[in-house]
Amino acid sequence: MNNYIIYILAFATSVIISYIAVPAVKKIANKIKAIDDPNENERKIHKKIMPRLGGLAIYLGFILAYIVFSNILISSNYQVDAHIQLLVQLESLLVAGFLILIMGIVDDIYPINAKNKFIIQIIAALIIVLRGGFVINEINIILSISLPPIIAEIITVLWIIGITNAINFSDGLDGLAGGISLITLVTIATIGLVENSYYSVIVVFISLILAGGIVGFLPFNFPPAKIFMGDTGSQFIGFMIGAISILGYKQAAFTSFLIPIVILAVPIFDICFAFFRRIINKIPAHAPDANHLHHRLLRSTKSTTKSLVVIFGISIAFSFSSIAYSVSKTVGILLVILTVVIAEVLIEYFLIIGPNYAPVLYLISKLFPNSHWIKKRKKRVLTYYREQNKS
Repeated sequence: MNNYIIYILAFATSVIISYIAVPAVKKIANKIKAIDDPNENERKIHKKIMPRLGGLAIYLGFILAYIVFSNILISSNYQVDAHIQLLVQLESLLVAGFLILIMGIVDDIYPINAKNKFIIQIIAALIIVLRGGFVINEINIILSISLPPIIAEIITVLWIIGITNAINFSDGLDGLAGGISLITLVTIATIGLVENSYYSVIVVFISLILAGGIVGFLPFNFPPAKIFMGDTGSQFIGFMIGAISILGYKQAAFTSFLIPIVILAVPIFDICFAFFRRIINKIPAHAPDANHLHHRLLRSTKSTTKSLVVIFGISIAFSFSSIAYSVSKTVGILLVILTVVIAEVLIEYFLIIGPNYAPVLYLISKLFPNSHWIKKRKKRVLTYYREQNKS
């Protein structure tokens, strides 16, 4: 059977199963009290009690599509020896992913503290690094740097954990984590199709069936959400994205490690910003707050939909740049630079970092003092200070 036909059928299967499973998962979540109560703390944006556990529907779509189509795809594309080796790698990925899923389910019912979650994430990452051989052997952005084995393994574990938590932290607005993850997975699949290297077939397959599970879930999660994916979804999806980005890079399904960094630029920026913000404010790195990118954007725009459009727009622009880079490094780098500038302007315009941070818009204001954007930002700053004085 043609690979493209398998991809389409597997994606469609995952979408249908996930979509059908959501109502049942919602009932289960309500029954076992896997719910998100907005009265628990002031960081909650939603106003009513919401069922979590939606990630279970995504997982069901993913795993059933995998069971039905994986053997057909692998046996028709790889020799027997490679087939066996690949199955070992995929087995480690599925076992580690299932461990993360179980952790997420438990956390959605009985919250697990950050330290224990971090330990479980390390164990899961070590499974695919030591058993599956998912290792970043070199970093190739401008110069190619080969890494000693132990350093390579440590960096790989940190990358997987970092992306897992980056996606998890983005799960703060209806549809946000699912939307960012979908954009990321479609981009990874597209680059796999463009480059057509050793691992491309399996990278495209895994990306598409996970994307299918998210597509089936999102109609229930876009504003106004009827169910949240919870840690069950955000942790599992983040872990899988971190892992398959390495599997792709490992055998040049990504021409440079710049590509996975660019694809995930938005969640990576958010988690780095949060980390440094907490260091500056002398609070624990794992402490929750209401200053993530989506929180700040929502306070500025006063609209969940506008916030999603801005974040998705930036994510799509970075993803498009990474696809362009896989075809032409020169064009890709130029698009990355352009996207960074546009993202910086939006960050300053929406006061993401603060009302006094606007280096690029300051220069623009000197050149175009009567610019509509400059006037609108001044109004936002005035509104910001009025709200601060009231509180």
